[in-house]
Amino acid sequence: MAALATALQGPALWDVQAVRAFQGNGALKLPMEAITTLGSEGFFLPLLLLVFWCIDKPLGIDLALLLMITGSANITLKALFQGPRPFWSDLSLRLTSGSSFSTPSGHAAHATVLFGYLAWWLVGRRRREERPQGSPQRGSIAVLLLLCVFLVGLSRVYLGVHFPGDVVWGCAEGIVVLVAYVGLKPRVAGWLSERSLGAHAALATGAAASVLALNLLFLAAPAGHGPGYGGIYGEARAQALGEAANVAGLVWGAWIGLALEGRYVRFTTSGPGGQRVLRYGLGLAGLLTVWLGLRIAFPVEPLAFGMALRIVRYAAAALWAVFAWPWLFVRIGLGKAERPAGFTG
Repeated sequence: MAALATALQGPALWDVQAVRAFQGNGALKLPMEAITTLGSEGFFLPLLLLVFWCIDKPLGIDLALLLMITGSANITLKALFQGPRPFWSDLSLRLTSGSSFSTPSGHAAHATVLFGYLAWWLVGRRRREERPQGSPQRGSIAVLLLLCVFLVGLSRVYLGVHFPGDVVWGCAEGIVVLVAYVGLKPRVAGWLSERSLGAHAALATGAAASVLALNLLFLAAPAGHGPGYGGIYGEARAQALGEAANVAGLVWGAWIGLALEGRYVRFTTSGPGGQRVLRYGLGLAGLLTVWLGLRIAFPVEPLAFGMALRIVRYAAAALWAVFAWPWLFVRIGLGKAERPAGFTG
């Protein structure tokens, strides 16, 4: 789809004038900024933790894996293409922040997998639970979720941080990840369930190292006309390096954390509403403490050392989210385990 659109309408999809015409006088800046948050980490990470800790653990795991796979693919493709953003050519187009490279749109890709999977999940539940007099509410919600994907894509173009082509490629990336995940999950999950903890640690390390290595490799060779943008290109490259470290750390920590949780905790999301609220609030506070505390404590220079510590920081935050906090809230009575937890260390 994305390749066909590019072949047929390539120049128009990456035309600064098209972005300027769509943006107009910028009167919709505030609502578009609100919409664009639906594809950002500030929205989907708190939502993901709410689902994982308090609502539906298997769904939370699916969303976490989808978002990490998408994030890994997206930053790697950005490093490969090193595409400029519309405002690189005309700063007046910039109505919101955006420092990394442009192609494909990360917001569009993440919105596609997040809302797309939720829509698929809701429709599947509706079919399993539907009665002759059943309500169409789940189907209506699924349509609204897919509408969110479309609106997030529009907002990125309107705010001057992406070309239409970036959004098309971001949605295509998300669709590929979704289809592959749904199709391969049964076989891959079965195979992974038979691996030892040591094997999971090795696989997690290999996956994180691959994400980092590919990004470093692609960023080592300037692509296209990017270097001609001077300082703004340097800022994008620095942002890309940081994002590579962030995602590598999340992949590493989350994979090991999920393996540990499945063996030594196996928590359930059941419990009274007040208990779930407290579980969520204290969990977020703990996560921010880990993330911000290590950010303050860890130096950023020299660059290689700073990136290594950045990976450790994000891995520690992921470990807290998927293993340490679930183990702790089961121990202090804010949740229950499917069976007695075996971890005592």
